[in-house]
Amino acid sequence: MILTIYMPYLCSERIIEKCYNYRKTNFMRQKYRGFVIAVCLFFMIGLLSCNQKSISAISNNEVETIKVNLDSKGIEHPFNTPEHFRISLKDYIGNLELIPLETNSESIISDVSKVLCYDNSYIISDRQSGKILQFDDKGRFMRSFGKKGRGPLEYIDNRDVEINHKTGELGVLSITNPLTILNYSISGDNAYSKVYENIKGYRFYHLSDSIVLVYYTGNYEQDFTLIVSDKLGQVKASYFPNPHSSQYSSIPDQTFHVYDDLVLFNRERSNVIYQIEENGHISERYHIDFGKYNMPDNIKELFYTDFHEYRERAKNYVAGVDQFLESEDHIYFSFGFHQYSVSAFYSKDSQILKLGYSTRGWLDGMLISPTTIIGNEFITILDAYEVFEIADYIEDKTSPAWIEFLEENPMFSKLYNNLKEDSNPVLVKFNLNHF
Repeated sequence: MILTIYMPYLCSERIIEKCYNYRKTNFMRQKYRGFVIAVCLFFMIGLLSCNQKSISAISNNEVETIKVNLDSKGIEHPFNTPEHFRISLKDYIGNLELIPLETNSESIISDVSKVLCYDNSYIISDRQSGKILQFDDKGRFMRSFGKKGRGPLEYIDNRDVEINHKTGELGVLSITNPLTILNYSISGDNAYSKVYENIKGYRFYHLSDSIVLVYYTGNYEQDFTLIVSDKLGQVKASYFPNPHSSQYSSIPDQTFHVYDDLVLFNRERSNVIYQIEENGHISERYHIDFGKYNMPDNIKELFYTDFHEYRERAKNYVAGVDQFLESEDHIYFSFGFHQYSVSAFYSKDSQILKLGYSTRGWLDGMLISPTTIIGNEFITILDAYEVFEIADYIEDKTSPAWIEFLEENPMFSKLYNNLKEDSNPVLVKFNLNHF
């Protein structure tokens, strides 16, 4: 830093001396001296500013606000009375398809952590077993990608997976610090590793051939929620400084979501949805307004300083949006309120909002929470054991109540008769009619 300041000063003295020899008058000497020093100071400030890290600016023009009225039922705390919010989507579901995933010795799934859609197939990441599996559009098993280990084509962890739609490669976040991504060809027969020095991260997305988004990251001495890096690991932009850290922080499985050539992104404990363009520029897209239930900043701060106090006071507010998905006609988001997880479906055309408890359970009777989206179709996961848990509510399988239940729920009946408790999960793909 001393050298940066001193060198322009030496340059200015030499130039001044030449000016003095050329113009002998004191007047001209002062004129040239002042001019040169001004130029050199400008140059010096530029050098200094280039050596400083900066927080990139975010645009917030034309932001749409989605208002959520949690008192719409006339109840101060509506989720104390669950029956009011057991809203079914049955009347709004258009096309619906059930896709049981093939179960064999190679394709057994323990717990689905992420679902990707690519070229009429589904890629399932299972962090519990360490498997990454691909199924075709009918649910038939196609292949697996690598395995956990330290050998060729192996990853240390499958903390996150993403498809690079520019190259057709499957990226697996193998090591978080430094960020290490193992890139597989879609055929799964070769792979190469890419290490991003000085960057740690828990979620990533290939924005283009040369730009990578990294979520919940540390960059040198400063922590940021989101950074934009080039393919060489050089940080191009940093967003959302993290002044604190907490052992209770959670990172959603689906951090980045693609819609209309934009990457959508939402932060932990925030009501703002952001959009990221291919060049890395970020701007605000939606504000989710919960009215008087928006959590005050002083309570959010307790998350880092006194978590037990935070839990007690936070239950009366909405901390922020947990998951966000956007289709051509609808928006889905989830949030926590009064210790419940709540699903919200919003019609972009009519601006009508439907609320209900989030559940991955049976969709004939309750609102469901999708895990991803493709085009205008939502996709969610139904575990086989959930089907049998529901069936256990009616013990006598010869009773009129059981027969009536199967008649009223033909989709459930089809699954119950074709699945076993240890079968792989079922993908549920559906779109919504206008409401």
